[in-house]
Order: sequence, then C-alpha cells, then structure tokens
Amino acid sequence: MRVYRGLSGRLLSCGCFVGSYETYSGTTIEIVDARAASCANPSHREGARLVAATSTPTSNAGAA
Repeated sequence: MRVYRGLSGRLLSCGCFVGSYETYSGTTIEIVDARAASCANPSHREGARLVAATSTPTSNAGAA
C-alpha cells in the first residue's frame, strides 16, 4: 500500500492522533501518526493502520 496524499487528521479519545490518507489505488485509510503516552490500546502504534478505517474508492466523476 502506497500513500498518495493526506486528507485530514483527528484526535482519538485516547489522545492518539490519526491521519486519513488516500492511496494510489483510490482507497482511504487511517494511520496512527502520533501515539499518546497515556494510550492503553496496544494496537495504537505509530505508523499502524487502523482496522476500523473505511476503505472506499474515491471518484473524480464530475470534476472539471
């Protein structure tokens, strides 16, 4: 999986920061960019992809 571009970011309730990215194949993924020191979730590692991320293809239909 290669990341094409960053779309947005959000702060989780545990304090970790997650970025949303578009891949070259057009799917959207979420990756943990910064792990909070107080986070108790072992799956929140920097650079780890979140499993609950929505992977929906993007479309440029109608773009001029």
